[in-house]
Amino acid sequence: MICPKCGTQCKQYRGLGLGISEEAFYDTGEVKVCPKCEKKFVEYYCVFEVGKEFSHPRVMVEVEGSLRELSNKFLSVDDV
Repeated sequence: MICPKCGTQCKQYRGLGLGISEEAFYDTGEVKVCPKCEKKFVEYYCVFEVGKEFSHPRVMVEVEGSLRELSNKFLSVDDV
């Protein structure tokens, strides 16, 4: 990803990332850091099949869980 603050290519921060891959749901997320301005960001991507077992509320639960897990990993290795 490109840093929205300074336009520099960001890198994965301390190997922090996660992902879920199921038949009707896929997501991936990483904590990124800009090597120039040192800002940290979460880059997150989600895809789900519409109308199958993943209803809107279930998708939101999965997304919230993934983002919470990634945030907890970040907080456990870094002082924000």
